Amino acid sequence: MPHNEEAAIVAGIAGWTIPGNYSTVVDLFQEAGLGPYAPTPPTFLETLNRYWVELLTTTLAISLLLFLMSMRVIHINRLLRSNEKRLQQAANVFKFADEGVIITDASARIIDVNEAFCKTTGYSKREVIGKNPNILQSGKQSRPFYQQMWKTLQQKGKWSGSLWNKKKSGELFAEQLTIVAIHNQQGVIEQYVAVFKDLTEQLESDKKLKQAMAAKDEFLASMSHELRTPLTSILGNSELLLDSGIYGNEECLQKDAEEVITAIQVAGRTQLALVNDILDMSRIESGKFLVDKIPYSLNNLLRDVEQVMSVKAQDTTSELTFEQKNREEYLLVGDPQRIAQILINLIDNAIKFTEKGSISLTTHSTDKHLLFTVKDTGIGMPPEVVENLFSRFEQADGSISRRFGGSGLGLFISLSLAELMDGTIHASSEENVGSTFELILPYRQSDTPVNNKLKKQSESALNEKLKGHVLVAEDTPLLQQLERRMLEKVGLTVTLAKDGQEAVELAGNEHFDLILMDMQMPVMDGIEATQKIKQSGNQTPIIAVTANVMQKHRDAFNEAGCSDFVGKPFDEQGLKRVLKKYL
Repeated sequence: MPHNEEAAIVAGIAGWTIPGNYSTVVDLFQEAGLGPYAPTPPTFLETLNRYWVELLTTTLAISLLLFLMSMRVIHINRLLRSNEKRLQQAANVFKFADEGVIITDASARIIDVNEAFCKTTGYSKREVIGKNPNILQSGKQSRPFYQQMWKTLQQKGKWSGSLWNKKKSGELFAEQLTIVAIHNQQGVIEQYVAVFKDLTEQLESDKKLKQAMAAKDEFLASMSHELRTPLTSILGNSELLLDSGIYGNEECLQKDAEEVITAIQVAGRTQLALVNDILDMSRIESGKFLVDKIPYSLNNLLRDVEQVMSVKAQDTTSELTFEQKNREEYLLVGDPQRIAQILINLIDNAIKFTEKGSISLTTHSTDKHLLFTVKDTGIGMPPEVVENLFSRFEQADGSISRRFGGSGLGLFISLSLAELMDGTIHASSEENVGSTFELILPYRQSDTPVNNKLKKQSESALNEKLKGHVLVAEDTPLLQQLERRMLEKVGLTVTLAKDGQEAVELAGNEHFDLILMDMQMPVMDGIEATQKIKQSGNQTPIIAVTANVMQKHRDAFNEAGCSDFVGKPFDEQGLKRVLKKYL
């Protein structure tokens, strides 16, 4: 039907043609999805069958994403809790620390302070927030001090030091201060944290300790001087009186007089031993005690100890024996004076605590050590006493001191001396049976053979007369006369000066071969007098003769110009040994 026919126009259609073959039309309908071939919605099974792979993949991806997100949330929560804990710990440290803490901004305005700051300074937190820490400045540090502090902070990010600050009350306090600069990620300083510790009590304690030590040293020096000066007169005069050669007649000293004078000597030497013990203890405790390392003859040392202690043992009913198992053919290197001091102390104790019985000193040597064994059959000691035997002032009980005397310093000093020589002392004892002390010392042989004639030659030389004119500067009349007599006895001419000023004048007007100078005198002391004599160009040797025997005193005498030293009290032989060096 054509499109322009009336029916087509009324129906509003283009018209149609009835094909002879409908297959083409069917194909078109199928292709266009029209008519019976229009698409219908797929079923659930059809959709699932078509898209199951995509659905499964998407589900797994979403599940994994959710799992990862949940793990991330858990991790973040843990970090937050950990950070919160650390922040709480830091807050507790800040709040309860014993040290004061100040936090400021970059402009040095206080942001926060802790309780220790408030307690130390007297300021409340409210009073200092927003203030500059310079409100604490004491004025004892200079402006350059603070300029250097901030320069160090800017360059190194940290400053540490000690300074004085001021409390709210105006009271000054010393502190050890550390300031740290806190930087941001760009390296710019955002804050400063200052931590300080109050040192006032510590400094006060140190000051008192130093004062106590100084007072102790001063006391010891003073006590030494006050004891040694009269002891010099006692021991020296008694020695002269006992020397019957002074009078040319051995009968001039009556028996009773001899006993009295001997008692004076014994008492004087006992006092001197106590003074020496106290000074030794002081030097040991201060670390200023030095031992010698000089060649010496062990054979002569033991002979000297035997001579000294045999005399003391004569006053007891105990038998004292000495045994040297192997005699040394070469000189040893060490400190013979201190070795003898230890042995004499050990034997002296054995004699003191053995009223009846035997005492022995046995000596033998190994390849590396000397072994000295002092054994007695005295009162002995229980084990608990032996454990503390080498402590200062230690004795078995109070009755020991009352019965036998002694300060309790001897064994402490003996062990200390042994340890200074890299040795030791072992003790064993049994009550009512006896005690054994073993001194063990390392030794080194010298290349010099022992010359047993040396000591006799030295003693012979000491008996020779001397020649010369000696100036004696001494303010104590008794000691003036003692020194004059001793010097004249050995053949010397003596001129006396009562103080340092007179000694300087005499040394400038007369020729002297030697000057003996007391160091502690009125008007002008010995050090100043020595300096003035030396400054005048006078080269006469000057020997310090003084009761000030500590090392610091000897150093001062040497620095002033003294050539040698003689400590009070001195004996005739000791003085003559020094004189022979210069006359």
